Amino acid sequence: MIRYLRLFALLTVGFFAMPTLQAQVINFENTWQEFLVDEKTSSVSKLPEPEKSAVTDYLKYCLMYANSNFCADEIKEAERFMAEIKAMGKPQYEKIAGFEDRYEGLIVKIAAYHKLDKAWKTFISNRQVPKLSPDHDAAKMVCEKGTLSKYYYIEATDYYCKGDLANARKSFETRVVRLAEGGYNPTRVTKLKDEIVMMKALWAGIDKLNPAWDKFIATDVSPGFDTELPLIACYPIPNIKEYILRAAVDKCKYGPEMLAKIKALQATYQGAIPDDVLTKIDWLEKEVGNNKGEIDQVNKAWREFLPADKLTNKYEFTFDYPCHRDAQIKAYTMIGMTEICTRGQEMVDNIAKTRAEHKPALDATTIEKVKKLEEAVKKQNAEVAALNKAWAEFLPAEALPATKFVYEYCDKILQIRAYTITGIAEFCTKGAEMQKNVAQTMEKHSPTLDAETQEKADNSPQWSKNPLPNSLPSIPTGNNSSPTKTRSALKDMPNS
Repeated sequence: MIRYLRLFALLTVGFFAMPTLQAQVINFENTWQEFLVDEKTSSVSKLPEPEKSAVTDYLKYCLMYANSNFCADEIKEAERFMAEIKAMGKPQYEKIAGFEDRYEGLIVKIAAYHKLDKAWKTFISNRQVPKLSPDHDAAKMVCEKGTLSKYYYIEATDYYCKGDLANARKSFETRVVRLAEGGYNPTRVTKLKDEIVMMKALWAGIDKLNPAWDKFIATDVSPGFDTELPLIACYPIPNIKEYILRAAVDKCKYGPEMLAKIKALQATYQGAIPDDVLTKIDWLEKEVGNNKGEIDQVNKAWREFLPADKLTNKYEFTFDYPCHRDAQIKAYTMIGMTEICTRGQEMVDNIAKTRAEHKPALDATTIEKVKKLEEAVKKQNAEVAALNKAWAEFLPAEALPATKFVYEYCDKILQIRAYTITGIAEFCTKGAEMQKNVAQTMEKHSPTLDAETQEKADNSPQWSKNPLPNSLPSIPTGNNSSPTKTRSALKDMPNS
């Protein structure tokens, strides 16, 4: 009785199990057929693993799971299944319809995975874009998202290096970014997340850079640029534009530093630089370079000037050193001291204006020399004022004035007046000496005398007793009058 019950139980279990087993067989075969059509992987995880003795099903299972794991970036597990297939041998799998094409195709894709992974590691190590071969191109056909991300990021960078910014952005945003935002975790690929962050920042910066650059080109006025662009050294044009915009805001403050950065980029960049960028680089070089050359000249002259307040060499100063107002003050001081008669007051005024407007920091030596120039010009002006006062006192009675005066002046007409006052007022003791001084001054400097000075020299009774030697030069008269001879002007001057 018990034996019959057991048999009944087995038959019952077998009866109910048959549909389940049949369903598994149908599901396995359907999945295989779907895989052959479009390499689907979605239902593979639900498949039971066949026994190795069921060779055909086991091979199909291994191939589908190799593909599934490969797409999931489980490369070691994928290669384990591929090894199982290889171990069973071609004679076994070549009998399965569609198997060999899928198997060999997956071999190519896995090989592309490794080749691209090697290229990626080289790329992130030296920042040199690898040359992608047809073997690498197979990587863009794989389902593994890490390989796709690496391939299209390298492609985007390659486009960027060639200056094809449109395609560079397209490859990055429509491929790499979509993969990352579509569920793939970029941290699974070494440094990919950092690269994505960097390139996103680059494109955002370029969106700000382009209108700023266009405005600068149109107006020659930089709107400034406060975004620091990431540098991809193979194409530094956006970064060069950034540095030019920054330099143009304040050539003195930023010009030398930004030009140095531009030169460093140019030294390694072998591509063509757009004409508008070249023009602005030339402009910046001129602004910074000329300024440096002129400052060097000022410093050289200053070293020559310091010991004795003299310049033995000829220097041409522009007096326009917006980045070095201290050098501008030095140039004014040197010219003021060495050309005090003609430009002393002008240079003192320029120094005062520059110091008031720009407040340059001056060293002790420069301050000392400026003060010396100011005192010299002040003394010169005081001496002129004293002589003018003395001349006014002298004119009515041709008597020695109470105001003291000197005999050396930048204006030689004033010097003639000084000699004339003394020659007339102190005729007995100094007349001959003053006559000689007048003659020498006229011969050396040939000043054009005004009518009043000429009249005193010509008509003073005290200067009329003895004629002047015939050898004395002419004294030209001012106010468009014709010149007269010194001997006529100072006729009858007694001989010494």
